[in-house]
Amino acid sequence: IRDDSVKPTALAGSHRDIGSLIEVESREINDAFSDRLTKLPNRELLTARLERLMAQKRQQGQSMPLFALMFLDLDRFKLVNDSMGHLVGDQLLIAVAGRLRNCARPGDIVARFGGDEFVILLERLRDKDEAVRAGTRILNALSTPFEINGSEVVSGGSVGLVLSDEPATEAQDLLRFADMAMYHAKSQRKGQLQIYNQSMQDAVTRACDLQNELARALDRRQLLLHFQPFVATHSGEIRGLEALLRWQRRPDEIIPAGDFVPVAEEMGILDEIGDWVLRTACRQNVEWQRSGLPPVRMAVNLSPLQLQQRDFSQRVVSILKETGLDPRWLELELTESVLLQDAQEMQQVLDALARLGVGLSIDDFGTGYSSLAYLKKLTIHRLKIDKSFVGGLPGDGGDCAIVQAIVSMGRALRIGVVAEGVETQAQRQALQGMGCDCYQGFLCAPAMPAADFRARMAEPATGAKRIAKR
Repeated sequence: IRDDSVKPTALAGSHRDIGSLIEVESREINDAFSDRLTKLPNRELLTARLERLMAQKRQQGQSMPLFALMFLDLDRFKLVNDSMGHLVGDQLLIAVAGRLRNCARPGDIVARFGGDEFVILLERLRDKDEAVRAGTRILNALSTPFEINGSEVVSGGSVGLVLSDEPATEAQDLLRFADMAMYHAKSQRKGQLQIYNQSMQDAVTRACDLQNELARALDRRQLLLHFQPFVATHSGEIRGLEALLRWQRRPDEIIPAGDFVPVAEEMGILDEIGDWVLRTACRQNVEWQRSGLPPVRMAVNLSPLQLQQRDFSQRVVSILKETGLDPRWLELELTESVLLQDAQEMQQVLDALARLGVGLSIDDFGTGYSSLAYLKKLTIHRLKIDKSFVGGLPGDGGDCAIVQAIVSMGRALRIGVVAEGVETQAQRQALQGMGCDCYQGFLCAPAMPAADFRARMAEPATGAKRIAKR
């Protein structure tokens, strides 16, 4: 306030208490950059700090102190959630956060990235070994069981580690590299630490190319079936054949199903491919019959995903009607693990298929859970002995005992038995001596395209005359 001569004579003003506003703003800032459950820094804070470090790296180049990023994923978190409930899962995440804080140095950032994923940012490292030691401390800490609500919970984790001297210019690049290394660690063996290297990037690039091409394989008509017969051990008569999926990725490259079916399952297109295989196999069988070949049972492998579809039996009926194949000339091959997923619902689907007249067989018998209860409950027509047991015949006493036991069990239950992977006459003779019905493998014939199989069957000595009448 000034007087008449404009000299300041006093001060006038007002004030108010903004302590509550400061508290609210502080809480909002804290909420924006911390995880509510674990109270760790969240993805946003971690990413912001990493972006600042990457900016310094771009400016300082080689003089920038070494830092590292660790991507951690808990190994059995889904199992804990499903079996013990989400509340226990939340308590486990809180406990994990506490152990990670104890393993980190004072200046390190331990952040929850989302779900059961954590990221640890290690700054000012002396060398790579210091980062590896930090990762090892974390894995050792997580390997000790957790005590939650009076129960012992076992978890553990897999860690991917990337160092700042990798050729990355953006924060997202470093995060992606650490994520790749973590998935590599998990795929090799859980509870491991894996350091990122360029070969992982190359593998991811190849996997992406594979997925992109596989997504268009059906439209491009690159999928095809090869066929391998199984024959009577004593006479060589053809008792059936198996349809085997192949992918003609390039004119000179044919990929077997085992190399791309897991990718198709991950992409969510396995169900579509499975329907194509079933339809194509049924149609081919009908074409052979119409061309004059005696009927023969066609075996088609089923994936667990197909059998989980509630309408699967109706879809089989639809395909049989569409192609005109009599159900008795179709056999569906299952794995033992499939039969134990949802016993009641699975039995309903399989019973419906059996009532249609479709044959059911167990593939790779002896390598799964080998629970014999389903042999009593389900209408199983054939057991296929896994080739890992056949390979040791006739010299391996253990393999001989296992094969003989399966053959004897099949006879007692009136279930046919096929030995897979037979390559020598000695193996065939051993199987014949044990009373094994049929065999499949290179000794009989390799898997072959439809045209080759048709030509083979047309040969007087080895063809249609050898097809069994039953």
